[in-house]
Amino acid sequence: MQDKLIEYIQTQLQSGQKSEDIAAKLAKSGWNQTDILSGFRKLGYATFGATPQPKKKKTLLLVALPIVVILFLTVVICVYLYISQISNAGNIRKINNITSHTSRTQITSVSTPTTFVSQVTLSPALTSQLASSEATFGLNTIKQLANNLPTDQNVFISPLSIDLALSMVYNGANGKTKNDMANVLGLSQFNIYQINQYNGSLIQTLNTGGGFALNVANSLWVDQGNTFIPQFLQTTQKYYNAVAKSINFQDPASADTINTWASNKTNGKITHVVDSNTLQQQKLALIDSVYFNAKWKDEFDPKQTTTKPFYLQNGQTEQVQMMTKYTQDSYIETPTFQAVELPYINGNIAMDVFLPKISMRQFISTLSETDLRQYFSQLLQSTGKVQGTIDLPKFTMNYNQDLKDVLSQMGMSIIFDRSLADFTHMLQGNDLYVSSVQHDTYVAVDEQGTEATAITAVIMSVGGGGGPTPSINYLFNANRPFFIIIRTTTTSVPLILYSGVINKP
Repeated sequence: MQDKLIEYIQTQLQSGQKSEDIAAKLAKSGWNQTDILSGFRKLGYATFGATPQPKKKKTLLLVALPIVVILFLTVVICVYLYISQISNAGNIRKINNITSHTSRTQITSVSTPTTFVSQVTLSPALTSQLASSEATFGLNTIKQLANNLPTDQNVFISPLSIDLALSMVYNGANGKTKNDMANVLGLSQFNIYQINQYNGSLIQTLNTGGGFALNVANSLWVDQGNTFIPQFLQTTQKYYNAVAKSINFQDPASADTINTWASNKTNGKITHVVDSNTLQQQKLALIDSVYFNAKWKDEFDPKQTTTKPFYLQNGQTEQVQMMTKYTQDSYIETPTFQAVELPYINGNIAMDVFLPKISMRQFISTLSETDLRQYFSQLLQSTGKVQGTIDLPKFTMNYNQDLKDVLSQMGMSIIFDRSLADFTHMLQGNDLYVSSVQHDTYVAVDEQGTEATAITAVIMSVGGGGGPTPSINYLFNANRPFFIIIRTTTTSVPLILYSGVINKP
């Protein structure tokens, strides 16, 4: 009930209602003064909408004192935000002139609004539930993409990037659009404050690094003449560190500006996200990037790399550069697959390689988030207890996919419907819908380590098996299609950064 009260107060405040008028309406509806005050305090506001009778001086004092304290703190926060905005010139309508070839385009930084964004504290149990929902969504996405994948093609995605991009969009959704997105993302049991707090903490943790490169970045690009809903803008900037820019989508150089941002965030590995012809028909682009680069904890010896055959599912054979090492890396085996864990240099992140004994499609279709968590735990328990030889192909690949069909098949078709999509909490005076969710990735695996990156661009327009058995001396020969996951190893619920099906390295 308290969540509904907070959500009602938030909505009324955004619509311009005064706090005392809101409090009066709530009182008439049967809400008591304590609950009303509590709701306003959690949003950083104070209300005089339910003034006590003057005869009860002690009660008046008890009510007035917290209100005075809240007002004082609110003034302090506002002064702090104001000073911060002055010191950060990038947030005060700064205009840059960027030259791309022979074209020039104006870029205007969108200043941070002064509306208050609520902050919540997440318990460890709630954090684990949110992480589990994110992992399930990522696994469902890779399953959907692999379901109709030709046997000679690969798929490589960043579930984290897709989830963060859609989470930003989710903040602007309303009504059935919001409900359908929540169902597919696995967020129905959480409120928006919990979701944003979790994602904000996650981004902050990942960007701290730790012996390797791991960076998450977000940006909002809006066509000039359009204005963000203040609450949406501040939420995406506060929790997702989103840089907001206003540019002229009709200027061909604007596409170059967005593509340059993507290239800079991916170390030059992804250089094209939008083209000028497509951008001219849009109103908004929300973009997430995830970049990762780390060396193996136990590198492969380049002298041991040789040309060996790789057996495709269609019966053909390809010659690949096969890396080899003798190791004590974690290993498990079941009747349906072998799996090995290859940790990166600081041990907080690892690549798990699954080598199915059955068809890749059958293996992927039977995986669940619970299964993966169990396998990860068993891999951890086998660390240092087994030894064997690993053969793994070197490979470099680019992958790109419009996720419109995949997300629609998963139950999110409404966001692409120009008549039914409801994103009224995003831009003022526009009936937005999602025209595409473009996902681009790059991965390179060699003797030294792995470089991987991803871009998810949400473009918006106006319209209407059995238990594993450890082996003492094993041979892990990835000379046939395999499945990879790059994930964290130190969190209670592993965070999947990247995953992919490698049918043809």
